Amino acid sequence: MRNERERLVGDEEIDLFELVAGLWKQKVLIILTAVIVTGAAVAYALLATPIYEAS
Repeated sequence: MRNERERLVGDEEIDLFELVAGLWKQKVLIILTAVIVTGAAVAYALLATPIYEAS
C-alpha cells in the first residue's frame, strides 16, 4: 500500500490489486447493502398498488 504522501503527490494511476483488496475487506458491508436494497425493491414491487391494469 502507498503512504499518504505518495497519494497526495498526484499519482493518477489506479492499482487494481489495491482496489480489489480494499473491496474484499469490505465484502460483508457490500453484501449486506445489496441484500437490504434488493429486499426493499422486492417488498415495494409486491406491496405497491398497481397504477394501470389491463382488463
